[in-house]
Amino acid sequence: MKSFLLISSLFFFVFSFAQNDKKIIDGVVAVVGNEVVFLSDLEESINQYEIQFGEMDSDELVPQVLEELLFQKLLIHHAAIDSMVIGDAEVMSNLNRRMDYLISTLGSERKVEKYFEKSLSKIKETLENSIRDQMTVQLMQQEITSSI
Repeated sequence: MKSFLLISSLFFFVFSFAQNDKKIIDGVVAVVGNEVVFLSDLEESINQYEIQFGEMDSDELVPQVLEELLFQKLLIHHAAIDSMVIGDAEVMSNLNRRMDYLISTLGSERKVEKYFEKSLSKIKETLENSIRDQMTVQLMQQEITSSI
């Protein structure tokens, strides 16, 4: 409970600076082992959640998304400790499927770049890291539940 209060206090402290007309580029919200949760990660996850499920009350959404990010980082950290590694070929295969899906959904590579307001290479870089983390989390979850 103390750690939740500490994280919540830190989070609201960071946002209070953002509301004082000072521009925060990015900041550290939490650290789990060697894994860092950046403010941009939290904001991106909140945006993705709202896109999927619609607008929600931020008082409920922020702690929920932060908790999920912390849990994911905990699993990633323990996967590193247990030397669980996702192969590059698996990640690239998944990345290519997702890029193909985005291009077919939005209509063209140019429309994908416009939608994300990033170049295709930046989109791929961001997605690659995200996919690696997601696959690592899934692998760790399977490892944990396989002994149940």
